[in-house]
Amino acid sequence: MVFILGHIVAVRGPSLAFGIFPGFAGLSFSLALFPGYFYPYYTLLALAGFYHGVNGFGIALQRFGVNLRLPNRGMMTITAMALTATVLALLALGGAWFPIADPMDNDYARLGMGVLSAIAD
Repeated sequence: MVFILGHIVAVRGPSLAFGIFPGFAGLSFSLALFPGYFYPYYTLLALAGFYHGVNGFGIALQRFGVNLRLPNRGMMTITAMALTATVLALLALGGAWFPIADPMDNDYARLGMGVLSAIAD
């Protein structure tokens, strides 16, 4: 629940209060500002979504009478593939594979830095 509340405040709050939508610039900003926190956070978030999607799909198929179950080795393989894709995508958003716009030069970053400096004062 802490993560859900944090998401609402950090992402939906600026959108509702100031009309600032973070988009990919917000992701890049968070990865640049606190990489030690947000790279693992986004990785775990993506893997949790992957798990719930695969698990929910399997449950839905069972409701329709289809009993499709991957063996543990198959599930581990596609989970490893999802993890690899997630890490590669996050590195791309962080600018590891190609140049990206300055993560600190957008409305969301300016708002975030203003909030952080106000908290620090």
